[in-house]
Formats: sequence, C-alpha cells, structure tokens
Amino acid sequence: MNPGVIAGISFASDTMRYAEVEHEEHGSMLRRLGSCRFDFDIVDCLASGNLDDVSTLGDAVAEIFSGTPAHLLSVALDPRLCYSFKTSVAGDANESTMTSQVLKELALVADNETPLFVRTETAGMRTLKDGRTLSHISVLALPESIRDRLKGFADRLGVGLVVTSSVNASSAMIGFLEDALRSAATSFSVLVGDQGTHAEMAVCVRGRRLSSALVIPESSEDAIYALWAFLRREGLSPADMDTIYIYGENERDSAFHAVPRQCGATLRQLSPLDVVRLQAGSGGERELSPYVPCVGAAIETSV
Repeated sequence: MNPGVIAGISFASDTMRYAEVEHEEHGSMLRRLGSCRFDFDIVDCLASGNLDDVSTLGDAVAEIFSGTPAHLLSVALDPRLCYSFKTSVAGDANESTMTSQVLKELALVADNETPLFVRTETAGMRTLKDGRTLSHISVLALPESIRDRLKGFADRLGVGLVVTSSVNASSAMIGFLEDALRSAATSFSVLVGDQGTHAEMAVCVRGRRLSSALVIPESSEDAIYALWAFLRREGLSPADMDTIYIYGENERDSAFHAVPRQCGATLRQLSPLDVVRLQAGSGGERELSPYVPCVGAAIETSV
C-alpha cells in the first residue's frame, strides 16, 4: 500500500469511470484510467440499494482495483445523491456552534427523515472590514445507506474511503490552473459539468471554489439562463468572468459553448491532463473530459 496513491471513481448514468493517481514531490501521475458500463443506472442502484446491482457494482470495483497500491478510494458522487454547500460561522466559534449552524442549514435542503453522514472541512478564513473574522466551512452530506454501500466497496479493497461531490472533485483542478488569478480582485471563473441529464456548476474565485449548484435544464436556453441566475445569486457579473471551464459526458454538444459569445469569457475544455501527467499505456487515446470527476476525486483528496 502506497500512501501517495489514490483511486478515484465517478458515476454517470450506466457508466463508472475510474482512475488511479500517484502523487509525487514534483507533481501527479495518472497510473490507471478506464470505464465500464452496466445494464442499470448506477445512481438509481446506489439510491435504492438493489442487492443484485450493488453486488455487481462492488464486484467491478474489486476487479478493477485488484492489487492496487492505493491507500484510499475516493468517490466523486453524483450531486443528486448528496448535499454539498458552504456556510460561515464567526472565526472564534466553538465546535458546538459550528455543528448547530451546519445542521440548521442542512435541514433546509435535506429530508429530515433520512439518516445522514455529514463531512465538514474548514475552507478558509475571511476578515471583515470591522475586523471580525469568518470561518468558511465546506459541508457534504449523504444518506448513511449510500455511504455504507460505498464503504463496502472500499472494505473489499482493504483501503480507506473518502466521499466528495462530483463538482467539488472537479473544482479541485481549478486551483492548480489559476495561480495567475489569485491576485485578481474581480475576476472569477465558472466550472460547468454538462452531464446531459443535468449540469453541475461552480464559481471559482482566485482559484478557490466559492459555491456550486445543480441544475436540470429542459433546453439549451434554460441551461444558460440557469448559469446567469446562479451568478446573480452570488452577486457576480458575467462581464467579470475570466474563463468558463467545461467538462462532462455532454461536453462536445454542450449549450454552454455559447457563453463566451455572450460575455467575452475564455472557453476551455477541462481535461485531467491539465493537472496530471500520463503514464504510458494508461489510456490517453480516449476522450478525457468525462474523466474529470474521477481524476479530480483523487486530486481533491490529496490537497
């Protein structure tokens, strides 16, 4: 088992994508990359707990990573299966106050009758004009039943488990790409994962994820309108957008390709090779945009 190696998986409809990333002193190397399809929808499988389908999925994970040197399995979860948001508390707040704030906000979006596994992480501090400090907290919550199924996959491999959301995992790449933006006062970038059935969005300011959203548009016009509405909620102007990064199952046909014509932002297809180098024979000949979440999961876990 190598503490520098992390296995990542993500799910889209009937397809599981997987990666194995080795983190070294001078960068990260993609050791393994691939996908496999099933005759069932994986999101439905994890949500319903269908025993046959869960068993089939677990067998596939065990076979793919048989003998892996990875010490962790990092899962980029479809946003329809989890709740992901950021909140803030006073910088001097104790753990009890922080927990109370997280649970209060979680109750606004989650089914209170479903037991949840909740993961929180400190996501930086901000000093206000009056001298007070705010502590930002990143929250991920998912049904305990889904987390238990994923833990079963990790246990079969004999490795630890980390669960994140697909958009959080993909956002991890932006910090590696945007060092030049860290000193910009107004510029921001938008990350869009167009998965066909839904789109996941994130705003990244100076290379850090500020917020994210899930939209299920009925048309290409609805998709772009949802992006503008998302930015307005965050108090941001499209005119200040520096770059829009696009990835996902539907990246090539995405309506979001039209965004730069409307606001002047730079369009960039996000690829795992933007942040990791490719080991010979690990699968570089394929379309890589849909692999961003699974590779991002292995990267987010390392930072």
